[in-house]
Amino acid sequence: MGERSRRRIREVASALMAERGYVGTSVSAVAKRSRLPASSLYWHFGSKQGLLAAVAAEGGAQWLQLIPEWEDLTGSVLERLEKMLREISRQLSGRRDLIKLLLTLYIERDRIDQASVRTIRGVRRAALAKFQPAMKALIESLGGASNQFFIDELSNFALSFANGCFMDHEVDPEATNLTRRFDQLLPAVVAVAKAYVDRPSISARKLKKKLKYMSSK
Repeated sequence: MGERSRRRIREVASALMAERGYVGTSVSAVAKRSRLPASSLYWHFGSKQGLLAAVAAEGGAQWLQLIPEWEDLTGSVLERLEKMLREISRQLSGRRDLIKLLLTLYIERDRIDQASVRTIRGVRRAALAKFQPAMKALIESLGGASNQFFIDELSNFALSFANGCFMDHEVDPEATNLTRRFDQLLPAVVAVAKAYVDRPSISARKLKKKLKYMSSK
């Protein structure tokens, strides 16, 4: 019974925070929607901040599960990368509540406790780590040498693009087709990777400029 109540409170708080943000989610609102007394929240989580930490950790773990493992994909490097991006697009469409929660909490990071901010940032870094093997394989398939800076930059580009597409979709769903946008991401990432391979001495400033240009296309 105790674990069921804990899960119910966390699920309700997650939904409310996605709708209203952390600041707009009160203990009384969580109690009312969960149909559990406020004392249950304090019993299980200690405080509203403790509840936020649990929500952020659980949401982050679920988000990471949505990103395919590079080693589990089959085919050529481009085929595997295409499958990876399409699966992320499909998952984003199906788990809008989860992604909206994490982005909302990150936007409000200056108004929440630092422990939860660190959790959210840690989730983002873990997501980047799941992109890195794909970007390393892409660079090597084009004849380039593995360079951690460029692997990191390409991974950041792909993740930032994904987050941006989701935000655009939330603002104007009819104008932003997630599948089409992610289909556009593949050639964009390949183009940036080729620019590095063709000119391995390309400066960090020039690469960032190219990444910014590609993300605006």
